[in-house]
Amino acid sequence: MIIYNRKQDNNGRKLGRLLAILNDNNSYKLKIQRILTYNELPRQFRSNSRFQRAQQGELWLLDRNEENAITPIEPQAVIRHINISQELNADGYINEILYKYNNHWKLRSISLEYKHPSEYAALELVQNTENTLPIYKLFIDLYYDDFGTFRNVYHSLGGVYIQFGNMTLAMRQHLRNHFILGLVPFGGSFDEFIKPFIKEMKQLERGKIFEINGQRSLVIASIGQITADLPQGNDLTGVKRHGATKGCRSCQATKDSFTDTNLDIAIISRYHHNTEIQFREINLAITTTEQKNVATNYGLHTKKPILDFLIRERHLQTPQDIYHLTAGKIQRLLNVTINLLSQEGEKKFLDSWKCFEYPRRWHKLPNPVWHRESFMMSDSLRLAMVMPFILNRFLQPSCIKSSNLATIQQRCNVNRASVATKIVINCWEAIAKTMALAFKKSFNENDYISLKQYLENEMMILSQTFEEFNNLPNLHTNFHLVKNAKTFATLINSAVGTKEMVHKILKGMVPKMNKKKIELDLMKRYTTLFALRYLIDGGVDPRLSRTCNGFTNLSNNLTRIMSDWFIIEEHPESDDNETKVHTNVENIIKLSLKRRILVQNSRNISIDVYSITFQSELMKSYSDMNYTAALIHNRVFFYEIATYFYEDVHGSFNKNYLHTGDIVMIQEQNYGESYAIVEAIFSHRGNNDNLYAFVIVQWFEETTRTKLGCPIYKLRANTNQWRRVFPLSVINLVNRTHFIHDLLKICPPNIPIPSVQWIRLQFWPKNPTHKSSVQFTGNGNTFTYEFMVNFMDDKHRCKVGEPGYPVAAVERGRQVIVSKNKAFKVADHDFTKCGIIPSVTMLCEIPATIEESFYRGQVYISLKDPIFQPSDSLRHMTELYKILNNTNENKPYLLLYTDGGPDHRVTYVRVQLALIALFLKLDLDLLIAVRTPPGHSWKNPVERIMSILNLGMQSIGLMRDELSNDLENLMKKCNSMEEIRTYSKDEPQLKNELINSLQAPINLMEGIFERLSLKDEPFITYKSATEEEIKDLWESLLEIEDSLNMDDRTKKDIKDKAKLQEFYDHCCKSRHYFFQIKKCGAIDCNICKPIRSDELDFSQVHSLPDPVPIADKTNYKQFEDVYGTITTEQYRPSLLNQQQKKKRAHIEFGPTAQFVRNVGIVIECCECNKWRVLYSKSKLSPFEVSILERYLDTIQYTCGDSFEALVENVEQNESNINGDENSEHDYVGEIFKKVKVDDGLICNNPTEISYYSSGLFEEICFQCGKVPEDECDESDRPNVNEGFYYYCDECHTTVSSKKKRGKNTKFQVSKRSRK
Repeated sequence: MIIYNRKQDNNGRKLGRLLAILNDNNSYKLKIQRILTYNELPRQFRSNSRFQRAQQGELWLLDRNEENAITPIEPQAVIRHINISQELNADGYINEILYKYNNHWKLRSISLEYKHPSEYAALELVQNTENTLPIYKLFIDLYYDDFGTFRNVYHSLGGVYIQFGNMTLAMRQHLRNHFILGLVPFGGSFDEFIKPFIKEMKQLERGKIFEINGQRSLVIASIGQITADLPQGNDLTGVKRHGATKGCRSCQATKDSFTDTNLDIAIISRYHHNTEIQFREINLAITTTEQKNVATNYGLHTKKPILDFLIRERHLQTPQDIYHLTAGKIQRLLNVTINLLSQEGEKKFLDSWKCFEYPRRWHKLPNPVWHRESFMMSDSLRLAMVMPFILNRFLQPSCIKSSNLATIQQRCNVNRASVATKIVINCWEAIAKTMALAFKKSFNENDYISLKQYLENEMMILSQTFEEFNNLPNLHTNFHLVKNAKTFATLINSAVGTKEMVHKILKGMVPKMNKKKIELDLMKRYTTLFALRYLIDGGVDPRLSRTCNGFTNLSNNLTRIMSDWFIIEEHPESDDNETKVHTNVENIIKLSLKRRILVQNSRNISIDVYSITFQSELMKSYSDMNYTAALIHNRVFFYEIATYFYEDVHGSFNKNYLHTGDIVMIQEQNYGESYAIVEAIFSHRGNNDNLYAFVIVQWFEETTRTKLGCPIYKLRANTNQWRRVFPLSVINLVNRTHFIHDLLKICPPNIPIPSVQWIRLQFWPKNPTHKSSVQFTGNGNTFTYEFMVNFMDDKHRCKVGEPGYPVAAVERGRQVIVSKNKAFKVADHDFTKCGIIPSVTMLCEIPATIEESFYRGQVYISLKDPIFQPSDSLRHMTELYKILNNTNENKPYLLLYTDGGPDHRVTYVRVQLALIALFLKLDLDLLIAVRTPPGHSWKNPVERIMSILNLGMQSIGLMRDELSNDLENLMKKCNSMEEIRTYSKDEPQLKNELINSLQAPINLMEGIFERLSLKDEPFITYKSATEEEIKDLWESLLEIEDSLNMDDRTKKDIKDKAKLQEFYDHCCKSRHYFFQIKKCGAIDCNICKPIRSDELDFSQVHSLPDPVPIADKTNYKQFEDVYGTITTEQYRPSLLNQQQKKKRAHIEFGPTAQFVRNVGIVIECCECNKWRVLYSKSKLSPFEVSILERYLDTIQYTCGDSFEALVENVEQNESNINGDENSEHDYVGEIFKKVKVDDGLICNNPTEISYYSSGLFEEICFQCGKVPEDECDESDRPNVNEGFYYYCDECHTTVSSKKKRGKNTKFQVSKRSRK
């Protein structure tokens, strides 16, 4: 137990429990489990009694499985050691553990926790050993299994095997690294057999000196993990078998609650120290009957297992084996599924099973209908990978017996038979997904979380659907597999797959025995084979005076015979018909091509091998291999198969096969993982006279659809943009992915499947141990890199305080950092006159595929004064031009993505003119500006940058510098930004000095922002656009219309500009949500300039299409189906809604202020964000108002909507309320018969006069509905003192004819909640 200090913790010192010392690249770190004080407990546990115990030193341990419970720290962060135990002492004590159960915090006793190894496995080393001796620490894994030796006469042998657990996973998977300890004879006792082993292990636990490589060394060894079948594993743990009342070796769950999802596993788990107490209680029982009763109560044997004489944690070190568990579940599910099928279903199942596209390297599976009882574990696991798709191809209600179908419907509470069949498929899908994750070779934190979710889902769906899985022990172990995975890093580290292979070899020897002394004969054969393997590997027998080289010089034929023995490592087979070729990489060796074929017989290759394209791509392949030249006219020879050995990350070479027609993954530097089908394998002779192997591939592209959780791919229709010839070395990850055809109907056997869509199976365990090929450096589809994608938005205004009164930049209620030795003064309010607006632009790093994240790229930030540098479209485009011009990122295609604010609303003429100016200034070939739909600004990736800026601005106070006395007095008279602008016209120095006074907070913010980063890319700040720069961009518009001036902002202003209208009609496309400018591409065009990009590339760039529905109008067509076609905006959803709204009638009574007061509620349009007023002839009661407010929270309103349709919907839904007289739907229907909204309004209409005349609501902009930013009196608003309604800064500039208000219009000082 320690006290440590972490820099990221605000409270400084923390308490923790040291779990381990980690070595991370020769840098040591400490793994700490958090210890909590009383104040760190959840609020519900802060009782008076715990407070008093905390005063006496009680602490609480946070369960290590909870989030943030484990933390690594630097050794120098440790302050001191402390003494914390379960008893009261000076430093503190712990009696309870905080953990979560069903997402609720709970406390359990400290005794219900696995002890640290140092608490039960303290080793006593041999005495008087030299301190200079090297020390070797080993842990030995033990595996025990029984097997019947004969078919007709039962004669059982028990095989006991050991292995060094220190080996890497790759080494532990070699058969030669498994050693048989001996065979337990028929009728013999495991306890008697294992006693000599235990005696020697006890010596090794204390340490024993050996001579290793001629040097005396100290060897310490202890038992590692003990694995066995489910029942034998219970025996080795001392727990009764799973048929007992409490037959789980990891917990004390009863057998009738094995699959109860409400089990609190932390409470009922078996812990080694608690089991020790239970065994002592059994031994203290006086009579045998009492001992049996106590043992039955705990689910234990009456005697401790013999392995308890060794130091171990019996429950953690005897994990459940994932191979046996998964294969058992699959075998049971297969039996249940086959028994469900009708005679027709069995026939269709066999048809689908026979014609399914299995991986080429799989051996033939037994018939799953008639021979499923003879399935090996590997057969079951392989069948589970493909079973969901086999069933999905044929399974219909008619394929299942009616009685079985009814049972499933009843158990799952579904009415439709088709849903029941899908549930059967979902059961196989759940077990396949769980298996794929369980057999991964490495785990991260997310994998542990996913594994827990998959296991819970598998247990729930299997136990609910089928009675056979209720309280199944194999399914109950799902509760414990996550703990096993965390204990041993992965589940395959405790699996017995390879051990079972060694066990199977011994079983295969039994029929050749003389049936007298079976165990003796088996041991002789095993020892002989082991000796032969040792000698053939070139080993030396120390009993001989010289090395025996006879076996190493055997002829090739004898070597081939002996290479088929299980004990000899596989060597490449010699083939007289194979062609040896060279490789250019070190991790691929012994590359051979087999089964040569003629060019005319080499399938239908998508590229002509005599074409210039083929020769060009072949030359690129040589360039990838670092060869600068090659005779591309040399002949090529085609083959069906390529074999080679590739090196994994552990340094082991594994043999692989590549066939034509295989699906491969190519790890490409620019695009990441890409999938393709091998069309051809061929050889070509280089200039150095060496043969090299190449492949021709056809690329897949991923669609947006999935089937059974697996993505659907299709072959690319236009492959001219994608390179197809590669060196074979770029696909050294083959056979790790399997694709199947996406079928609508089953084809007869031996008929080619005419599928254009493929499904990538994701039920294969991931294998991250293979080296990814990074030799391929081709550009692939370089057309993507002609595009620029920018995301733009303004952050909310940061307030800047007056001189001497700094204001928090981001949030109230936080401490503020100020300069040293300066007094901190706070004003009595936070109303400010000045501010700073950060404008954020992200130049996106375009990902390789649409599925990858666009949230990556370079972020640029400009800080501006909203008074004299207000945000408008022309300023934004000028600043974007500066960014692109200074970074040399001026590519011919530009895509902009912004929100729908006034400065980015693409339907506004001033925004369109700014975009045209940028298009002309950059000489773009295409510019598309897209805005987000209303209420969806969060989809703009740059919105996420704002949270990073907020982090940087936490606890920062901003204030401007002081002006001269005269100007400062003038500033005190100004109460709004408009007044400051007005005074600056008479006093020009005010503008310059005020901008200069803001430089100090701007410099502060720039320094903070430049220390922030996105994906390790630091933010870049730049100066806001000057008036000269803005004017320069505007002058680019004069190239097409010299009569334009900067005051032209509306359609009325430009309707007489003939040349501008001609350009607009020729190059522009305006829609509600996007605005596009595109050159025509004609060389002799006198309206737009010639294109900059490649003509072929430009010919494939089309206008952005509008949404077009499919035939039944239930959904919209895919983008690729409408791209390049002529579309209109007629199917835009909001346009269709407006067309329907125009057909409706207006409200039947006049919209007076009194009718507004009868309701007192406004509703916001989700399209234009304007507030619309609700009317009623009669006053609503408070109860009706509350009902109405709650209902309005559940709907989305747009201008022109009528409540008449809502009345119909509410009345229709009332019939589904099951007669509930107190339902709110009854009241809502009646309320909407009284409450009306003006359905004649559209989004372009200003705010209603009755909004103001009612006197209920706060003042907003008459034109756009924007709430004023400055908290000051209404007389200080722009134009208010002149008798006009309030207009915001933007609308005050753009609206020429402003609306005058009545003399008696008053507004509420406090805000009313709007809906």
